[in-house]
Amino acid sequence: MNSSEKKIGHFIILHLGKDQFAINVMKVKEILELSKITEVPESPHYLRGIVNLRGSLLSVVDLRAKFGLEVVEDTPKTRIVVLDIESKQEHFTVGVIVDQVTDVIEFDEAQIQIPTDMEDYKKAAYIKGMMHIQEDFIMLIDIDKVFSSSEASLFGENTLPEDVAEE
Repeated sequence: MNSSEKKIGHFIILHLGKDQFAINVMKVKEILELSKITEVPESPHYLRGIVNLRGSLLSVVDLRAKFGLEVVEDTPKTRIVVLDIESKQEHFTVGVIVDQVTDVIEFDEAQIQIPTDMEDYKKAAYIKGMMHIQEDFIMLIDIDKVFSSSEASLFGENTLPEDVAEE
């Protein structure tokens, strides 16, 4: 590698079906095994529900549904990635369901290619670029752009009452 290549950071690699995505590790609070998710009535189609995360309610979004991809059954590799989101003036924590988390990779600026034609992708607004690693293309997600500031109230952190938090 050329010493003049600028490192842009470490990224977790996650899978949604055959597609691979990269999210900056600085946005990731933790990665959880899938647990019991409680559905929330009259919520957006992509909001799978909420989980109790150490006494706080965590909204959990199915990233496949959010991106307009086919929703599939969960597997033993399915994970909840807990993310720190900053959307305009809002700051909140949300969990996203992904099929699998496989790696952490450091990228150089030179590895990122900007797609010229992303019109077919609903997720195009979230894509900062693409990387070609070995035989795979990995889409670099700007996770803050995946969620709007109006969703902050939907995903806002809440604390459970003590008797419920202990269950």
